[in-house]
Amino acid sequence: MLSLEKLEKVRGLMHASIIKPLKNFLLKRKWLIISFDARIRYHYILKNIGEQHCLSILDVGAGPGYLAEELRRRNLKVVVSDINFYQMKKIKSSLKIDALVLDAAHLCFRDKAFDIVISSDVYEHLDQHQRVQFLKEILRVAKRKVIFTISQVHKDNPQNVGIKILKILTQDILSVDWWLEYNAKPFPHLQEIKRSLNDLPYQIKPYQGILSLFLLGIFIKLKLPHIFKLILNYFSYLILLAIDLPPFYSFLFTIDLIRKNFR
Repeated sequence: MLSLEKLEKVRGLMHASIIKPLKNFLLKRKWLIISFDARIRYHYILKNIGEQHCLSILDVGAGPGYLAEELRRRNLKVVVSDINFYQMKKIKSSLKIDALVLDAAHLCFRDKAFDIVISSDVYEHLDQHQRVQFLKEILRVAKRKVIFTISQVHKDNPQNVGIKILKILTQDILSVDWWLEYNAKPFPHLQEIKRSLNDLPYQIKPYQGILSLFLLGIFIKLKLPHIFKLILNYFSYLILLAIDLPPFYSFLFTIDLIRKNFR
């Protein structure tokens, strides 16, 4: 049997030769360490933008700017906005792109200022009266297309199988910051969104179903070393790309402002 001293030596060698290099590799590639549920949202947004070049894009509610960074890497002209001053300051200095502190319901841009306007999980964080104004604003400043996602991870969601699973896995879910934030505003009913869009040519795609919420619960529940969470996070993303189960808890809206009908 190996002595404790030798075991510690082997553990140290494994950490130095395998775990530490792998962790550094992942951390240097931000796109790999974004939470799997956010990656799924970004995947659908990028897919709907397509491989077009020379587009101008506004990201409303950009947060830490992961999606904006990927768009810039694809040689797209990106402007971001968010209500968080410190995040905008950080994005402006690190990514060298225009980052403006703006209320999502009041965008200080001219009509049709951008080819595409995107927004990931902002709508559900707004007050009821701000939601209609938010939709009007992102439609006003877009020339060709609007793409936005809306999370329905909410205690009042009638399709609550996944929510129940999440609660069972994480008994302390009621004290988790993001859960409190999601439930601080009224539940975003799909019918209210569809009414706001009127006769606009939109498509709606459901995503992030029960499996996604199960994996999210596992992440909150398990106290794993950071490196294992990074690996599990990446494989969770790959799994969700391949398969997910209804009912769905988030929705991607794509609104085409040029064509009357989608192909």
